Amino acid sequence: MFSAQESKNEYSIEAIYQDDYLVGIIDRLYRDAEGNWNIVDYKTDKINLNQIKEKAEIYKPQLLFYAFLVNILYQQSMVKASLVFLKLPAYPYHFEFSIQDFDNLRKTLTDSITLIKLGDYQDNINECSNCRYKKQNECLAVDYLPLKSIG
Repeated sequence: MFSAQESKNEYSIEAIYQDDYLVGIIDRLYRDAEGNWNIVDYKTDKINLNQIKEKAEIYKPQLLFYAFLVNILYQQSMVKASLVFLKLPAYPYHFEFSIQDFDNLRKTLTDSITLIKLGDYQDNINECSNCRYKKQNECLAVDYLPLKSIG
């Protein structure tokens, strides 16, 4: 991943999706020897070796979203993504996302965007247990999020 001829760091990836605009920032995007784009996402979690799989599953939706954007922009039917926990860099965790994964995500995205536009959603601070913007069970970012003003 570091010897790739072509790579992008802190890459802002954007795509039009139906009537909406999707954006993500990928820590590292690189093209492998076969010409396919691959994703690397770095995490600063304080974990030990036996927690890697469990923690990786928490971040899987984020990587799927990034892979979906790569799929849209580069017409790549399969996208590989790796999580590198900086505390254990020798043990990356890998995912491979396929067209079936992207098809499943489309329904979730469409439903979620519709609910956001309708203002029909509820904040669930308990789902944010690993978020750095959570302090004493309060979301520090909620006042900065434009979601409630979308409509």
